[in-house]
Amino acid sequence: MDNFLKSNEMVNYPSAIEVFEQALAGFRANDPLPWITLLDDDALLELPFNPPGQPKRLSGKKAILSYFESLPASIDFESFSEVFIHSLDDRDWVVAELTAKGTIQASGKTYDNRYVIVMNTSEGQIRLQRDYFNPLTAIDS
Repeated sequence: MDNFLKSNEMVNYPSAIEVFEQALAGFRANDPLPWITLLDDDALLELPFNPPGQPKRLSGKKAILSYFESLPASIDFESFSEVFIHSLDDRDWVVAELTAKGTIQASGKTYDNRYVIVMNTSEGQIRLQRDYFNPLTAIDS
């Protein structure tokens, strides 16, 4: 009986798709707070295409937030389009593709970038997020 209750309890948590959609809704409103709230304290953010001198892996919610606060180029997102969400057999994993458009605050230049995001969640919290995108788009702007 214990195993039955535990498996039913796990179903009550949002799936990775639902967590991704919550985070994206916040970014669509130009509000990163929903994403921040969804990050597990031990979350891992991987940015495999970050240029030399920039971290490719950030471990822990505090480190992730500190990194984003230190970035010189903040982006005012205006739209997210061409959003394709790919469900996987495991409800705690999702892969999403999207195009983000906005304005670089410091320069006023247009930001236009394509993302592929791999996300793993546990109990409705983001445990791993791996963002594949061209970081030079923001740096060059």
